[in-house]
Amino acid sequence: MEDDVSVPTKIVDEVSSHLHCPICKKLYKDPVINIRCGHTFCRKCAFSTTHCPVDNAHCDTNQLVINRLVVGQIDDLLIFCRYGLIKDGDGWQEDPSGCSEKIQMGKRQDHETDCLFAIVSCPNAAECGTFRRNEVQCHQQQCTYTPCIYKDKGCEFSGTPVSVEGHVRSCGYQDSDSLGSEVIQKMANLQQTNQKLEQKVSTLTKRVVDLESVRDEMTSQLSTCNSCIQALQQKYNDLHATVESLLNTRRPVSFGSQVSLAESTTGVRRRRMSSPGSPNEVHKYEKWEMPFQFKCIGTLRGHQDVVWCLTAYKGRLYSSGADGQIKVWDLDQLARGCIQTLSGHTASVYCSAVSGGYLYTAGDDNTIRVWDTENGGSVKTLERAHDNIICAMTTTKEYLFTSSFSLIKVWELKTLALKQVLSGLHHWVRALAFSYKKDKLYSGSHNAINVWDCTDSFAALGTIEHQFGSVHSLAVTQTYIIAGNAGTYNQNIQLFDATTHEHVTNLCGHIGTVTSLAVPPSGRFLFSGSHDSNVQLWSLEKMLPIQTLSRHQASVNSLTLYGNILLSGSEDHEVKVFRYFQLQHGQF
Repeated sequence: MEDDVSVPTKIVDEVSSHLHCPICKKLYKDPVINIRCGHTFCRKCAFSTTHCPVDNAHCDTNQLVINRLVVGQIDDLLIFCRYGLIKDGDGWQEDPSGCSEKIQMGKRQDHETDCLFAIVSCPNAAECGTFRRNEVQCHQQQCTYTPCIYKDKGCEFSGTPVSVEGHVRSCGYQDSDSLGSEVIQKMANLQQTNQKLEQKVSTLTKRVVDLESVRDEMTSQLSTCNSCIQALQQKYNDLHATVESLLNTRRPVSFGSQVSLAESTTGVRRRRMSSPGSPNEVHKYEKWEMPFQFKCIGTLRGHQDVVWCLTAYKGRLYSSGADGQIKVWDLDQLARGCIQTLSGHTASVYCSAVSGGYLYTAGDDNTIRVWDTENGGSVKTLERAHDNIICAMTTTKEYLFTSSFSLIKVWELKTLALKQVLSGLHHWVRALAFSYKKDKLYSGSHNAINVWDCTDSFAALGTIEHQFGSVHSLAVTQTYIIAGNAGTYNQNIQLFDATTHEHVTNLCGHIGTVTSLAVPPSGRFLFSGSHDSNVQLWSLEKMLPIQTLSRHQASVNSLTLYGNILLSGSEDHEVKVFRYFQLQHGQF
């Protein structure tokens, strides 16, 4: 059996399957235990997966400890010395001319450091090439680069041992008195330099002692400051909770005007029930004029794990995530907290959509579930809808679109009958979005945005190829196709022309993958959420950032707009509620 490591390794006896990682199927390397599920993986493998392949439990990389029992078992395995192996195709086989020792893996370094069959260079000159350690002595007897024994005194002669022996008899460096005045002067200079260095070392040592004393004093002061900060943080949390409670139960003041959360969403809800007659009428829904800002007016807590997706509909917010539950919140009365919990999924819920009074959800259990938004009852369940995790979904009046690994499935909305499969896409399809008129569907995958007819034919209309990495989020306006990517450092929002598909520009600001995008009806502004824990508000007219909302403690995974309300779901298990506030000139 062979282990795929950088050092040539061949194990003497067959290894028990219990010493193989369940993820990479190879011998454990740096084995760690996931405390949550109790299974062992290679440390590198544990960081490359989100769920245990044995029992599908969520893998938390903050709960990993070294499996010292497995480490000991691997260290006890007998292996061949690396200097007794030669390359054989993709593996290794025994070298009859090499070392025949069989050693324990944990003691290989002790043996191979002094192994007589190790490959070493000639101690006289690299030009001689390499030899096994037990051959060096024989080589030195005839090495043509053998130096004079007075090399340290300055002699540069070299040759075979025989020629060196003859040279030594007449070497001018054999007596130290024969050293030239230049060499003697150099030695004197070196001694003087050494004395100065010793003085500097003494001075630096004293400074280090003084700095360590200051460090200890500052450490003590820092400990005192930390205690004060913790006390102040607790007071702040208490005050923040009180303010949130007051904001949720009273009419918040908006710089001279009083507008309640119910008022800011109810009118929008009434208008959304009727379709606009022309694109210009969309601007009735949103009257944001500079200067303005969004402020956090509340936090929704109830999820026990990561929040992956949010959907707002008729005064209700539906949030779901890694705990497999869908939480229902009353956006007009936030103080009520979670008003209903919908249970049924057996794993993480990654996406949701709403249409015609029904909520559609899907995720890690490969199942699509349909819920009645009036009473929260389960209407329909379609198991094994995909062979892989369902990453994204969206709806038209007639069809439900769901995406997974390299494909999109189209379902009839009323019956969930499979209508079409759009395949051959680049890796995971993590994002779906409609055109402004809802006649085209855009899908984001690795280095590509595909365009589809979404009326009846579902024909491929084109592909926007790029080199910005995997697309994790999409938004489309009348002017732009906007993609949130994972492939660049701080230029992760890319804008393409909605008509020509030409790349227009990128928006710089986020550090890390842009996981979610939200555009208000006018298409003048953009909200983006990222792994850097921030929500960024942009002007799409000026291509400039307007405001950074930093209220989450972990990755922002989902955004949704509801009138003048922005909601964000995060890996910190919370949903933040932000509201539009108009500013007077001079207040910003």
